[in-house]
Amino acid sequence: MWRAIAALGVVALTGCSGAGQPASPSPAAIAGGPARCHTADLEVRIARSNGAAGHVGLDFEVRNRSGQGCQVSGYFGLALLNSEGDVAIAATRSTRVFSATTGPPRAVILPAGTGPFAPPLQDGGVAAVAGHAHFAGAYSDVCDNATNGTGNAWQLYPPGDTVPTSVLTTTGQNITVCGLQVTPVQATPPVP
Repeated sequence: MWRAIAALGVVALTGCSGAGQPASPSPAAIAGGPARCHTADLEVRIARSNGAAGHVGLDFEVRNRSGQGCQVSGYFGLALLNSEGDVAIAATRSTRVFSATTGPPRAVILPAGTGPFAPPLQDGGVAAVAGHAHFAGAYSDVCDNATNGTGNAWQLYPPGDTVPTSVLTTTGQNITVCGLQVTPVQATPPVP
């Protein structure tokens, strides 16, 4: 299981077809500052995964790869897709998931063409890169009788956008997920 999650790597957000949307996007307008970031502007990676006692945490890192500054505010849509590309389970929104706690949603400015993703720290942590944003996802992989979904790809879309993307978790290996949650975007990595 851990190898499957670690294989996620980096993905550029680009549209895909045939998949449902997990939850309503966050409001599109943010007062003051640059325009809202769209799917085509962003690149996302899973910077770290960790787990214990049947729970798995995912720390996502976001950078602006476009030539224009933009901002994100709110929650990324996050869902697990099954092998047919349909949503198997969609995340609920929370300011606390697994070992990550965030504050309420607030705008994060992503300057034009921010730097590349930093390599993981030796302790498995995530280095904060200026101009990047972060959010966390978490789920249980011990579902018993809980509502769950089985799939092999993560679907993401930025706050306020309805153009989804998929991030493959493995080269075809399915995982079973229940209690999927996502935190709001923050300027720093989630705090365990």
